[in-house]
Amino acid sequence: MKNLVIAICLIFLLAACEAEPTPFPVELPPTPEPTLAPTAIPAVRYGLDANTAGFVPDLAEIEARAVLFTEAMNPADLGARFDLIAAYGSLDGWLHVPQTPTVTLIVNPAAVSPEVVSIILRGVDPGAVVTGLGIPGAMVVENLSIPPDDLLNELANLGSPDGLGLAMGVTYIPGASMIQAQLAAININTRIVMVSHTEIEQAFANNQIQLALISWTDTPPDLFSVENMINLYRLPISYLAVDGLNISFTRGGFPIGAWE
Repeated sequence: MKNLVIAICLIFLLAACEAEPTPFPVELPPTPEPTLAPTAIPAVRYGLDANTAGFVPDLAEIEARAVLFTEAMNPADLGARFDLIAAYGSLDGWLHVPQTPTVTLIVNPAAVSPEVVSIILRGVDPGAVVTGLGIPGAMVVENLSIPPDDLLNELANLGSPDGLGLAMGVTYIPGASMIQAQLAAININTRIVMVSHTEIEQAFANNQIQLALISWTDTPPDLFSVENMINLYRLPISYLAVDGLNISFTRGGFPIGAWE
């Protein structure tokens, strides 16, 4: 009996010491790689100096690619408030646009006679405009102006003693109001129509305008013959940009920045 009890105890002891069966491994679904959200490219913070207000020919193009602020620009704000700063004028310590915008007056020969075209081109004094603008580095290109009284007599002799009324397209450039006043002094009364570069040709074709004041940089306007236009003055543009911006230039000469 004693041996039987011992045997039963050994059986229980051996059973307790047996290893537990290894469970089958649990198959877990693979962990998907996290999808990284694309990093948004920040908008370029563009500061236009106060002297450009109302005088940026390609404003819509710039607005499509930057957040704009127009105020008196301080170079110390570059990097802190602005990524790109631009102003009219040749400014010390600033970068200058590679091709200075030229302001050109164009007259449609289909709207007025060649004699009136000549009167209009000689009725503008670009030297007085440049002086009045006070933009550093602005310069006269060509000046055909003669005394207004002489031109008034010429216009009267052509059968228009009371003058003419014409519409002048302007591509948002400084000096238009002064040129309008100079033409009014010789009885060429103009109504200013603000247009973009891309609208000039169609405006002439539709007789919406009879003369235009535009700016250009690398390519002179190819609308009419050289006898119907005069390059009046050049308006330098200066800019500052932070590192990492690729700079290009609009048709009107203003810089545009894009992140590399």
